[in-house]
Amino acid sequence: MKRCIYILIWLLAAPAAFAQVKVTALRSESPEKPMLSWQLESKERGVLQTAYQVIVSSSKEKLARDEGDLWNSKVVKSEQSLNVPYAGVALSSRQACFWKVKVWTNKGISSWSAPAAWSVGLLELTDWKASWIGWDKASPFDSVTQWSHFLPAIFVKPLPAKLL
Repeated sequence: MKRCIYILIWLLAAPAAFAQVKVTALRSESPEKPMLSWQLESKERGVLQTAYQVIVSSSKEKLARDEGDLWNSKVVKSEQSLNVPYAGVALSSRQACFWKVKVWTNKGISSWSAPAAWSVGLLELTDWKASWIGWDKASPFDSVTQWSHFLPAIFVKPLPAKLL
């Protein structure tokens, strides 16, 4: 009887033990319309991805709870692991996005990848609130000529009308 139990346990655990697939090198490109990519690592040869699931969350805590409040792709039957388009809710400027991936292979299922993150850039002109840093007048070694618009970056304020 014990022997049958050991054999049953071995048969159930063997596929996961043999697969040993790890999802690594998570990358996101183009923060406005992210394209997500990852790589598979395995000690075994011939491991092919057959499906994936991506979860994207607005916080590390939600991601740890497998809560994809920005996007949960569910299980997608696909071999694609390069430039997978983000298909979640619309993202806003400066938004932080945390994500992870799980893959299904011809040899078994991986565990969740380590979390990765990207942040969205400034999407609207009104999001830009910066001002130039520099002196408010030209340096003594700068001359006001037809080439003045090529002044060094330290001179950033417009020239007074009397100098033009």
